[in-house]
Amino acid sequence: MKNFIYTSILTLLAIFVMPTAKAQDALTMQDINFNSINYNTAFTAEKTEVFGASLTNTTAGGIQNTGQINFLAYTQLKSAGIAIGTRLNSKYFGFLRTTQFELNSAKRVQLNSSSAFMASIGMGMQFTSIRSGEINEYADQMDPILQNGEFPQYRFSFSFGLGYVWKNKLRLGLSMPNFAKTESDLNPIYIFNGSYDVNISEDFLLKPEILSFGSGVKALTVEFNARSEIKEKVWLKVGYRTSNTFVGGFGVMVSGIEVGYAYNTWFSEYQSVVPSSHNINLAFRITPGGAEGKERKFQLH
Repeated sequence: MKNFIYTSILTLLAIFVMPTAKAQDALTMQDINFNSINYNTAFTAEKTEVFGASLTNTTAGGIQNTGQINFLAYTQLKSAGIAIGTRLNSKYFGFLRTTQFELNSAKRVQLNSSSAFMASIGMGMQFTSIRSGEINEYADQMDPILQNGEFPQYRFSFSFGLGYVWKNKLRLGLSMPNFAKTESDLNPIYIFNGSYDVNISEDFLLKPEILSFGSGVKALTVEFNARSEIKEKVWLKVGYRTSNTFVGGFGVMVSGIEVGYAYNTWFSEYQSVVPSSHNINLAFRITPGGAEGKERKFQLH
């Protein structure tokens, strides 16, 4: 566990030495505004759902339109003590278009009465294509993927995630949604997240969070946000990223169905590339009944 903590600290310190961002990766991840399982499947092993699914659609305007759709579905295999799932990520606008399909599995290990460790691994296929007519001055013309790449491209993709939970309050995670190195600096992508649940009252939960993500193209971005949940029915989120970005969102949860909206706007270099983005998320969960399911409901978020 000490090694995991040291790795997390080094990840945060790396912000001071990472390269400048480029338009190829104006939006590294579009599903980071909602549930942590969207970018770290290790946390599916923490869930109590019999079945869960999340669909996020992102639209963005500007010179570099980077619309993307992300889908994740998972289920618990209690007899085997694991969670299995499937993920589909597709960037359907912009000159560089990628689609990745993946199967993953996650395992939870109870360390003691207060803490648990989770790990996940996934494998799938990635498809990449270029729309040369949409390349503009914000593209990095020196990127090998533009200089000598042949398209379309097909390759295996791999992912992993690590998660740690303490007293159902503190959560730490480290994940790489695609750690297979390619000729493009777009891969690998890495994400770190840490949050802490503060129960203000029986009906009000506050969750401060720190989130960092980046790749060989995108400088490591750190986000500081706070999410509040009211009576397990409504949530609100506000945050700021070191890329000079404001993040805000809200959602409602009714009978296992959650609908959420998030807004991202850049205040500096990305204004002309992607002035703002809109994320719409639809999540569906089937949880086991009884007192236990009710008692652990806060863990779903």
